[in-house]
Amino acid sequence: MRLPTDGRLLVGPDGEGVKLGWIRLKDGPLAVSAQRLDVPGIVRVDMADTYGNRGLWISGIRVPAAGCSSVSGSVAGGAALTFVTRVAAR
Repeated sequence: MRLPTDGRLLVGPDGEGVKLGWIRLKDGPLAVSAQRLDVPGIVRVDMADTYGNRGLWISGIRVPAAGCSSVSGSVAGGAALTFVTRVAAR
């Protein structure tokens, strides 16, 4: 995954999300979770299950408003990659 250098994910109006590409170097399904850190709220993660057992997997992250969120992903229950990002409106 390549993260923005300034730490911001830009989302559109009305909860339009951002797509994140993950590269799996080992076999297994990808699990992604996300949560708001600054205020109570819901972050929705959209995952398709058509990406096979290795390589690229695209996830969608939908945050209804600007703020601070944590996103974590792991393959086959292994160690997680977690990052904190500031979500800003486009």
